[in-house]
Amino acid sequence: MTNPVPAGTAQAPTPKRHGCFFYGCITCLVLLLLVFIGGCLAVRWGVHRVNQLVADYTDTSAAPIQKVDISDADLKQLKTRVAAFQSALDAHSNAPPLVLSSRDINALIENDPNVKNFHGQIHVELESNQIKGEISVPLDGLVKMPMIDVKGRYLNGGGTFQAAITNGLLFLSIESLEVKGKPLPGDVMAALQKQNLAQGFNQSSNANVFERYESVEVKDSNLIVTPKSP
Repeated sequence: MTNPVPAGTAQAPTPKRHGCFFYGCITCLVLLLLVFIGGCLAVRWGVHRVNQLVADYTDTSAAPIQKVDISDADLKQLKTRVAAFQSALDAHSNAPPLVLSSRDINALIENDPNVKNFHGQIHVELESNQIKGEISVPLDGLVKMPMIDVKGRYLNGGGTFQAAITNGLLFLSIESLEVKGKPLPGDVMAALQKQNLAQGFNQSSNANVFERYESVEVKDSNLIVTPKSP
């Protein structure tokens, strides 16, 4: 049974959370972290081969990741713009497309405490219709597989991707990927390029994140989020 709040006592406000849109945007970035591991599993190599890949394509220290330069005033304006877009969706009112630049996306990631585990580990650049990303991720906090030695190893690399959301489904394809300054083996790349890297996400319980959007696409070096008509 819930204890009543004493008269005259102000009830603590419920913390305001970002809407599904924000976390939908960073889904592509989080999926980027899984590319290396997904490639290994996709071709079903043995433990020895995977450990050899870890040794060859990871580092013992983190790589520097570019940070965005944004003033407090510009950051506040950006958050207000995103919040207004989310409020329009919640109210089922007409809302124009939300347009976010590379700077906007990186600023949201770097300044949101809900994704603090990724601060300093991801940087995104939107170029034409492509997503270019850089990562520096400690694998011992990401990979939990028996007999796979990732302690003290960092996945440092970058790649070029194409992403789009149509009919409520996320499509993420890889065009190029370099880890530790060199491309992955040809057989790994061939396996990755045949896949929609977001397939697992589309089949998960989180897939309804994008149902409220007509489309989410990268165009003219911007992320354009178009909501469905109410």
